[in-house]
Amino acid sequence: MSEENVKTVYLGLVKLITTELRAHALIRLPHLGDFAIVEIRTRYGPKGGNSRGPLWGELKDVNTIRFYANYLWRDYFKALKNLK
Repeated sequence: MSEENVKTVYLGLVKLITTELRAHALIRLPHLGDFAIVEIRTRYGPKGGNSRGPLWGELKDVNTIRFYANYLWRDYFKALKNLK
């Protein structure tokens, strides 16, 4: 495959994943794993003693993308890690 064809396929896959995540908040890739939009609680804001706001920052809900790998891939990479 030429470099231009690889680029076209890759960007098409990224576009497909993006549109599916926006529509359904979950996309399943067979044999690889799942992409999901997950809402997490995080702290933000000033953390210093002499700045505005609370010492440890305020809690805020943030959406993030998580990838949950298929168990077969997890087991494979765990086995590779244990060989070293």
